[in-house]
Amino acid sequence: MRKGNINALALLLLLVVWGCSSTQNTQKPATKASSDKNDCLPLQFVTSYGAIDSDPFELESLVVENNCLSIVITYGGGCGTVDYTVYYNKKVSESYPPQLSLMLKLADNDPCREMINDTLRIDLSYFESMARAGGLKIGLGGANKQVLYALPLR
Repeated sequence: MRKGNINALALLLLLVVWGCSSTQNTQKPATKASSDKNDCLPLQFVTSYGAIDSDPFELESLVVENNCLSIVITYGGGCGTVDYTVYYNKKVSESYPPQLSLMLKLADNDPCREMINDTLRIDLSYFESMARAGGLKIGLGGANKQVLYALPLR
């Protein structure tokens, strides 16, 4: 009887350890650069960032590519689903160039701790007229990084 309990406990421990140490590649591939804005996620418009709560992440880089903002982040996870939403509160600072801040909400619905590196692409077409009128600096709330979004005049 005692040997059966030990075997059952060992099997349970093995399943728990194996479940969180999967070698499955959970990293999402970065979307390819394209001039088609349809491969970029849309902005969500809000009046305030006050009620937006995000799971922790580290901002690695911001890059503008073909009217899309590529946001590279790292976060802990790997065995569940992840939802991303990028918000804009329609506020622009009166500076030259104008500056604005977007807010990323990461909903990481899993307890695992593998470090995941992911790239999100956000549609910037809403800001195209400002980008053609001298450009604007775009930052991500809570991060110390900005990128210049500027387009040639038509």
